[in-house]
Amino acid sequence: MFDLGAKGKSSDAGIYQESPMRTFIENHLTDFPSPASLEGFGVVSYHILADQGFAQAVHMQRPFNRLQAESDSGIAHFNKCFSSARRVVESLFGILASRFRLFLRPIHATQEHAKMLILTAMILHNMLAKSVPARAMRCRYLQSHDEGEEEREPPQQQEDVQNLRAKRERELLVQYFCWRDNVIRREFQDADGTMYGNERVEEVMLELTDVR
Repeated sequence: MFDLGAKGKSSDAGIYQESPMRTFIENHLTDFPSPASLEGFGVVSYHILADQGFAQAVHMQRPFNRLQAESDSGIAHFNKCFSSARRVVESLFGILASRFRLFLRPIHATQEHAKMLILTAMILHNMLAKSVPARAMRCRYLQSHDEGEEEREPPQQQEDVQNLRAKRERELLVQYFCWRDNVIRREFQDADGTMYGNERVEEVMLELTDVR
């Protein structure tokens, strides 16, 4: 799935808001896998992982902001897990530019020709990827340094029931990753920013059930 041709000055969230890709996803939410149990921590949906520039939704999760991560080791660990999962996608841009060097400099072409160049590179990349193992591709094209993500805030939106449910599911994911990776977390952050002890988990799970 792709959408090419947006202006470079436009924000990712703004582009997505006007994109037919958003309409397609929202019209096919029933095609997502059914929500699944998270090792006794509750039932959560399957998500598209987005960066700070996107608004949070039931099927689109974003990381916590830097201030939240700095005040809670559990949230910081969640952001680390989140970033590791998204790095698969972020790495693609580096691989694509290293493989097709024209993307390492400004493209002097009309908008239509530029779109055709990008689409052609995407198709060729996918064809070549079938013959080269993923690990070998990363070693061949990616640099060793790890670049941090730019922190961006999404456009302000009214917090509705679906948005609240998405935040509560994210909170359950924080608790799950802390349990899975043996990360000690002394505080728990509710959707309104209030800090609680770990006993708050069971109450949040009950509230999530009510929201559903």
